[in-house]
Order: sequence, then C-alpha cells, then structure tokens
Amino acid sequence: MPYFLVNVLAGLTKVNLTTFAWTTALGSVPGILIYCYARQQLLTIKSTDQILKSKFIIAFALLSGFTILAVVVRWALINRKN
Repeated sequence: MPYFLVNVLAGLTKVNLTTFAWTTALGSVPGILIYCYARQQLLTIKSTDQILKSKFIIAFALLSGFTILAVVVRWALINRKN
C-alpha cells in the first residue's frame, strides 16, 4: 500500500501521533534496511557467476523471510479474533 494512502487513512482515524510513529517505525525500518542491503548486493554483481554468492543469496532470503513474516503475522492477528 502506498505510504501516501496509509498516512491519509491514519489521519482520518483516532490514532494518536505517538502510536502512529512507533508502529510505522516498527513495521517499516526492518524492511527498509533489508531492501537497502539487497540493493547494495545487486550493485556488486559484475557477471552471472556472482549471483550465487552467499551475500546475494542472504539478501534475497531476508527479503523473502520478511515478506513471509508479514503474511504470517497478519494471518495470526486475523485468526486470533475468531
């Protein structure tokens, strides 16, 4: 979801600024750091042989893991209410 839309929707709710700030940081900072690390690893590739380097594989494993974690947490929160 675009950050602009998240900010607009949060502004329409009764969520206070402190709660919005810390939850945004908690949810966004890990992903931003992982994306930056993955980008850094992509920029180091000079040939197709380097795709199998451990740092490259770790970067994309972290990206996949972070995405899976978000889906699992969301699923758990939805099913906890039932």
